[in-house]
Amino acid sequence: MKLMYLCLFIAGFSGMMLELIGTRVIAPFYGTTLFTWAALITITLVFLSIGYFVGGIIAKQEQRKKAFYSSVLLLGLWIALIPIIKNTVLASTNFFGGAIGPIISSLILFALPMLLIGMLLPIAVREKTKVLKEVGEKAGRLYALTTIGSFAGTITTAFVLIPLVNVSTSLFALALILILVSLIYFVKAKKMLVFPVLILFLILFFNVPSATDESVLFSQQSMQGQIKVIEQNDYRCLLIDGAIQSCLEKETQKSKLPYNDFIKLGFFSKPEMDTALLIGLGAGETVNELNKLGLVVEAVEINPAVVKTAKDYFGFEGIAYIEDGRRFIKNTDKKYDYIVLDAFKGHSAAPHLLTMESFLETKKTLNENGLIAVHINVLADEDDEARAIFKTLTKVFKNVFALREEGEFVSVVVLATDSEFFDDVVLKSIGEFINYETEKERYKNIWLKQRFIPVKGNIITDDYNPLELWQLKESMHWRENLFALLGEEIILGENQ
Repeated sequence: MKLMYLCLFIAGFSGMMLELIGTRVIAPFYGTTLFTWAALITITLVFLSIGYFVGGIIAKQEQRKKAFYSSVLLLGLWIALIPIIKNTVLASTNFFGGAIGPIISSLILFALPMLLIGMLLPIAVREKTKVLKEVGEKAGRLYALTTIGSFAGTITTAFVLIPLVNVSTSLFALALILILVSLIYFVKAKKMLVFPVLILFLILFFNVPSATDESVLFSQQSMQGQIKVIEQNDYRCLLIDGAIQSCLEKETQKSKLPYNDFIKLGFFSKPEMDTALLIGLGAGETVNELNKLGLVVEAVEINPAVVKTAKDYFGFEGIAYIEDGRRFIKNTDKKYDYIVLDAFKGHSAAPHLLTMESFLETKKTLNENGLIAVHINVLADEDDEARAIFKTLTKVFKNVFALREEGEFVSVVVLATDSEFFDDVVLKSIGEFINYETEKERYKNIWLKQRFIPVKGNIITDDYNPLELWQLKESMHWRENLFALLGEEIILGENQ
């Protein structure tokens, strides 16, 4: 009978592990957004509830013990199937968009295991209860055991499995444990299921897809998402949760992404600046570009794995503090001339950094007449986010100026300061800092012709922050472009 206790502990462990690791299954396609978390929590709660209901019905049947261990066995087999079908499921749900797509994906991948986990507890309560007066005591003990398993699953997944082990290995290990534990019952009951089930598990294990493309140099799960380094043609790029964060020419180490030019133009507007702070490191190319202009640059990056990747694969040698950007700004005693907010979590900008309260805190970290630059990506005809950030910054700074890339899906950098922007200062700085005439003309054209002046926008606050909703269409467009450019295998596959 102790075997049933063990199964309940593992079931509790499994529930929390699937809920947490589910974000790592879905994030490379949909990002680690509010909608991803909401989808997983919704499916978990709904199908655990259905499982409790179904389990209560099964608990009245004479074959409830067999049903209990059959459910554990089926749970293990389905979990083993997830690494094999996840890429197909994610790609096929793209049609539903960034809000509904995660729900449909979660429904297909995680509804059945959550239902099976929910079924186990009421069956176990009935099986362990011999007389009516024991039901409260037995139910309390079994609930406690399941909750302890959930606690263990949460800690193990968050602090061990996600940072150190890839998703497929974690899921197969859990599946194998569930299958072996359930087979103990069937062996004792002399049910001839052992060899067929183990053979099926091995078939599933050796059919899991992986990204073997030579262009993928490095792949690792981290606390803040899946990190990949890919190399194609003359470029080396950093991806987080399937979204390109940085892309550098291998020979020159120059960025392929145009927003870095906008950030440099921010410096050209105030060439007397000496110090800079970058929130969101990426591959470190922005730090390098600003260093070349004579700035002393420090970076803040929440993910230590990103810093290590930048050092190992992109030659970053600067200073990087490991901390959330807003927390760092609140707590630091340092002041800077130039602060660049360039923090993304996969396909989406970090919304908590882009509120009026955050901008006010950032302003306190600026020297007098210092400058802030905010980088975001928008669709040219869906720029609610850019207009809102521009409008919000006008409530904090006296002068706000924005540059926008030309095209359908574009980078926008919004500059804000309490001093003035002067065209002649910028053009003079371009002449002093840029060597080649063609480059000088390019920077002049960007400053003079790619200005973005929104007519209206909402104020973003900590209390009202719909940025992730506005970013849905942008994220979908970004994903579609990346899938067309890089392919499903590179973005969704694992390389550990």
